[in-house]
Amino acid sequence: VSTQSTGLRANVRKMSDDDWSDEETLPEALKAPEVIGNYRVKMDYLPPTNDHLTLIQDDLVYLFRKEGPGIPDGFWEGETKGVTGIFPASYVEVSKTLDQEIAEGKAKRVGEVPRPPRKETFLAAMDFPAKK
Repeated sequence: VSTQSTGLRANVRKMSDDDWSDEETLPEALKAPEVIGNYRVKMDYLPPTNDHLTLIQDDLVYLFRKEGPGIPDGFWEGETKGVTGIFPASYVEVSKTLDQEIAEGKAKRVGEVPRPPRKETFLAAMDFPAKK
């Protein structure tokens, strides 16, 4: 459709990468919350309501707030597995780095598969002489 037939003219302009700003401000409600700590779940917690997080032992929780509106005493606000909510602070502990956990034997590097020790009976079965 041409502009002659409709009488309308579109206001179109080409944009380059320079036209975009990384400093554009978003409304506060759309900004990602700031993570102030990483915590590991010490024991399972089944939430009594939908605004509480379900915590499963050894899961990681990203902490957003320790106090503020909607956060009762003894609870924090955070996120685990893409879900945000409040949870009891006593159910988590500061998460160590992966390297620290590997050194303590609590975590393994990706690709490391525990192998059972070889048993003498298995090796002996392999050493039978061939029948003639």
